[in-house]
Amino acid sequence: MTVRSSEQRQITERHEEIFRCAAGLVLELGYNGFNIGRLAEAMELSRGAIYQHFSSKEDLLAEIGIRHLTKRLELIERGSMFKGAARERMVAVGVGLEICMRLYPQESKVLEILRTYAALDKASHDVQARMRTCQCRILCILLGVVRDAIAGDELAIPPHATPESLCFGMWVLSIGGYGTLLGNLTLPDMGLDDVFRTVTRNCHLLADGYGWKPLSSECDYEAVEERVRQSIFPAESRAVYG
Repeated sequence: MTVRSSEQRQITERHEEIFRCAAGLVLELGYNGFNIGRLAEAMELSRGAIYQHFSSKEDLLAEIGIRHLTKRLELIERGSMFKGAARERMVAVGVGLEICMRLYPQESKVLEILRTYAALDKASHDVQARMRTCQCRILCILLGVVRDAIAGDELAIPPHATPESLCFGMWVLSIGGYGTLLGNLTLPDMGLDDVFRTVTRNCHLLADGYGWKPLSSECDYEAVEERVRQSIFPAESRAVYG
């Protein structure tokens, strides 16, 4: 048991080294410029040593993406457990997502590169399935909060809309907004000074448009965010905000 644990620890540590180096290289060289040979050279290893752990560069990058999604899922899940009205819980989910984007920007960028180049399609079926599972679990949490709001008479979905369409809108606003931090546009180019606050405001506008109570005019949601940071994410908030 001790030997197996030691071997597993060594594998985990080697994976961490590979992930760190690979993330840095793919951000420096771009998707097309990055390959296992460059990685092996940077780590002073043989290609075979890398291939012992990952069968392709797509699998390797997808594993980095899965790591990020797993962290994202954990933070979002914790946010959804906030004690409050359903909309306050959705605010807490948003705080968890923001913290994740702030804490792990490199992994976020690698995930964006995977999507931009459709690299996930070239990864193994097992890796693709694990990523889809993680993504589905995140969306199920959002949908669960929305359905709780409906059950609690805090939200009545208007005609020609669905709980899924509201979740989709909030997710696209958030991930699309945060995606500007990963691209070449600067905030002044877009007339913005704070992407995170802009994403939050737009999500509130969408929730208000659906009539999700309490409306943003009826509740101090910035105070709710602060309570969430203090009660749900104290350690992460210190790391992010000081």
